[in-house]
Amino acid sequence: MKGHSPYVLELKAVSRTYDLGGGRTLRALDDVSCRVEAGRSIAVVGRSGSGKSTLLHLAAGIDLPNTGSVHLHGRDISQLSDSERTRLRRTEVGLVFQFFHLLPGLSVQDNVSLPGWIAGRSQLQSRALELLETVGLSDRAGQSVEKLSGGEMQRVAICRALLAGPRLLLADEPTGNLDDENADLVMNLLLDLTRREGSTLIYVTHSDEMAALADEVWHLHSGRLDIASPATDPRPASGA
Repeated sequence: MKGHSPYVLELKAVSRTYDLGGGRTLRALDDVSCRVEAGRSIAVVGRSGSGKSTLLHLAAGIDLPNTGSVHLHGRDISQLSDSERTRLRRTEVGLVFQFFHLLPGLSVQDNVSLPGWIAGRSQLQSRALELLETVGLSDRAGQSVEKLSGGEMQRVAICRALLAGPRLLLADEPTGNLDDENADLVMNLLLDLTRREGSTLIYVTHSDEMAALADEVWHLHSGRLDIASPATDPRPASGA
């Protein structure tokens, strides 16, 4: 049963460290607390190694915190089993990566439909076609993904992430593997689609221009989080 919370995602005093061996540890996140309201878009920026990808992995339940808790729609996913978190991701969370992770042996439509097959929801085939039409690729549905450009592949990956209607979409450098023209197209499409779908978007980016498109910008510095609304309000949030 889902918890009742006004927030799609909450991190409460979350820290994550990794054992590097030889008595050395890496603190990827350090006492991070944040809340995300439904329908918001959040850009996460920071230098390489600042903890951005770790934050997304914790939000998706791919990784677990050492201390603190992660709540998705009011549920403490830190307390769920591996299989329970996997099932939650199939319905509640969409994932988009810098590298598209499409299967070359499948058509465009089949790549979008794949999460539905895995979840036993074959009725999502028509939903896949609707999403492809939205991103201007319905005429390529039966073609192999190997015939697509990089920008087109990322549009297919976004459709796949949105297939099950997730309330939270997490994107790790979604434009990092694209040229400037395709990066602008894909980022604006991603923001537009998530707004239409009523989803909440959190995306990692190294681009100040891409970050400025979000409702809020989160800055990570050596695992510590500062939260600011767009350029008009650069003040860090208290207690972040």
